[in-house]
Amino acid sequence: MHKVFKISMYITLVGFFASIIAHVCGFFDIVRPFGLPAWPLHFGIFVVMPPAMVIGSRLSKGFPKQQVWQAMLRGCPLWMKVVFYFLFAYMILNFFGFMILENQSGNEDNYLKGVSGHWLLFYYTAYAVLYSANNITDNDVVIKCSRGHSVLPGHKYCSECGEYVGNKIRKRS
Repeated sequence: MHKVFKISMYITLVGFFASIIAHVCGFFDIVRPFGLPAWPLHFGIFVVMPPAMVIGSRLSKGFPKQQVWQAMLRGCPLWMKVVFYFLFAYMILNFFGFMILENQSGNEDNYLKGVSGHWLLFYYTAYAVLYSANNITDNDVVIKCSRGHSVLPGHKYCSECGEYVGNKIRKRS
């Protein structure tokens, strides 16, 4: 993996843990969890997401749209994939909870609770995609059907045309 992407991977990890701290502090009405406003975490997402999007598009190239996330995260262990889907669901619930609380209380302190849930997901997603790319070697083996569709490892049927691929293996092109 290119050095810039490895550096981005570690920056995302720092951003993720800072987001956890900000999120927890939001529940205790600590508006300045680091002694400073937490809003710079917004901008950090725009630093770490572009490299993750570039790598993610490379990892998912040739895969059907419904398998993009599976393709991008195929180099991650199962627990990391579970955390990704959990954070996605949590972000949605947290956002709706934030909207309800904001409408009821009108308190701007709830802002940190609402926004930091998004930070968690974005930083973790960037980290997981970069981590996955780091674990997938150049010899990444992808099964292809006779029509050239990419099939995720462990699947025996092409999700696009339904062809049985069994154990056909070709190097990723």
